[in-house]
Amino acid sequence: MQTTLLPISICDKIDRRVRKFIWGSTGDSRKIHLVHWEGVCQTKKEGGLGFRKAHELNLAFLAKLVWLFTKKPDELWVQVLQSKYFKTVNGVLVAKSSARSSNLCRGMRRAWPVTKLGTLMRPKDGMSTSMWTDQWVETGVVLMDYLKEDSPPIDPCTPVTAFEDNGKWDLNNLSQFLPDELLLKIAGVQPPVEGAGEDVPTWGLEVNGQFSVRTAYSLATDCSDKDDAAKWKEIWKWRGPERVRHFLWLAMRERLLTNSERARRKLTTSTGCGACGCDEETVLHVLRDCDFARLTWMQLIPPSEHHRFFGANLQDWIERNLRSEHTGLDFGLTCWSLWKTRNDRVFAGKITTTATFLQRVQAWITALDKDRLIHMHNPPMRTEVDISWKPPPPEWMPFGIYSITRAELRGAVEGLQLAWDAGYRRVILELDSECACQLLRTSDLSEHHHVAILDRAQELLHRQWDVSVNHIYREGNKCADYLASQGHTVPLGFHMFPLADPMLCNLTMYDIQGLSESRVVLNER
Repeated sequence: MQTTLLPISICDKIDRRVRKFIWGSTGDSRKIHLVHWEGVCQTKKEGGLGFRKAHELNLAFLAKLVWLFTKKPDELWVQVLQSKYFKTVNGVLVAKSSARSSNLCRGMRRAWPVTKLGTLMRPKDGMSTSMWTDQWVETGVVLMDYLKEDSPPIDPCTPVTAFEDNGKWDLNNLSQFLPDELLLKIAGVQPPVEGAGEDVPTWGLEVNGQFSVRTAYSLATDCSDKDDAAKWKEIWKWRGPERVRHFLWLAMRERLLTNSERARRKLTTSTGCGACGCDEETVLHVLRDCDFARLTWMQLIPPSEHHRFFGANLQDWIERNLRSEHTGLDFGLTCWSLWKTRNDRVFAGKITTTATFLQRVQAWITALDKDRLIHMHNPPMRTEVDISWKPPPPEWMPFGIYSITRAELRGAVEGLQLAWDAGYRRVILELDSECACQLLRTSDLSEHHHVAILDRAQELLHRQWDVSVNHIYREGNKCADYLASQGHTVPLGFHMFPLADPMLCNLTMYDIQGLSESRVVLNER
């Protein structure tokens, strides 16, 4: 599976056995497959169970070999494959005829498009990254596909250095080729620097830039999170038993074997409800609208909530009630019990009263609550603290950066360069992102998405001066927080203001006076 290209027939047999296992089929009996295989193999965010198809998983594993093949040219196995199955044409490595290729080489050739889709180039000197045909802005974006209709002719081999001007992107020139939304994304990428080293290919689907089979599989299956991911998330984070969670998943997909579903599968001729005589017994009818279920819910739900509770469609009804912090557990277990009671009545002829049903459900909920308290880990403790600006020690210059990680790193680089040019040699760099602080304190990040920015930052940090990198909450430097919030009001680029904004003056006085603001933070363990 990890080093061999498996035939499609073998992959189909593997998938078939997995399907039988999921639904409980054996050699003697075949169980009903309530959800089709494509649905089961969707991610949990898409409404599936996250199982993987054998063929696509095989390609994802082989894509990892392709990734290692390109990243580690000095490895012995890479050199053997290159000498035997590849040739160099105009400086580019090209596969030889596949007539006598090994299974491994054929598999890597088949997985090559997957690796190419996930590779994100990070320009350093910019010489080996094509401006128009490589992915370097973000994954899935090739600039040639976004050219304006009236843009001038382009050379596909143009390197990114062609649009760099004195350490900045030449956005005015780029504006005649690309729309404004792409210019914003390009502005967030560290421009190439002459002599900074060769451009680095990173894995664009992981923040750390390292290859993962999980994300390669998502490329091989061409799957992406849907807009309705929130409703499925409520099921998988529900705190009850796993079998009930699986039941709720089936209910959300409307795949419980109600009479309506059984009739659709030609297992019965009647679609009606045997308890109340309704013409069609759907999932929503069994769990909420049947006389027995409605009477049960009316005793559990406050009268003021009846209209909202009984008026929603199935998926909204399940999602909304599972999300409730106080009634989510009760709701899931009650739905499960209603389904079990319905099956006992239909297949065993057992009749349960509402009072008995409620006692049984309440006893189960109480037992689960006690078990959860026994096995629950200590939750993270939070404390309310007062945060205010702290003046730096004498002869130290502070500056703060407040934004998302890449913007913070860019701001840190610009700020450090500005401080160095101004002659400061004791600097405190304050960021409100612990992630950015950790990246700046880490020396080896050769495959990280922001490798070019981080290399530039490390070069600045290792000059002959004292720089302290500190994490600070936004309330601790309101001036920097205010400037960050005003970034969308000015054109792209680096800006220096000759006069301070009146609001900035007020915030400066606020900080100087030491006025604090409360914030709830996690305790350190």
